[in-house]
Amino acid sequence: MLPHLGEGLRMALGERRMEGPIKRGLGALIFRYLAIHRFPWPEGKIPAPRGTFKTPSAGWEQDRKLLIELIERFAAAEPGLFAVEHPSFGRMRPKDWDVLQYRHLDHHFRQFGA
Repeated sequence: MLPHLGEGLRMALGERRMEGPIKRGLGALIFRYLAIHRFPWPEGKIPAPRGTFKTPSAGWEQDRKLLIELIERFAAAEPGLFAVEHPSFGRMRPKDWDVLQYRHLDHHFRQFGA
């Protein structure tokens, strides 16, 4: 799970691009807003964009250190450095990335009791 969380942060930082068509238009805008900012996330598994879960684990300790580093880099990054588009949510603003990363990390940490 730690490499998956790292992939999400790398995507936000513009270092990793996910496969698949980017959603655009009013529908994507409404879906993004509701999914990121309003709807509660379901318990358990949420469908992820194609291409996630491809990063192999380097072992618990190495994965943990890398995730901490990515969280710190994301927190310190200038908003202009964030990726512009997300494969499931389309065009993203820095605030969208902030909330999405918080909720994504929180979802999986709760999922595993961390």
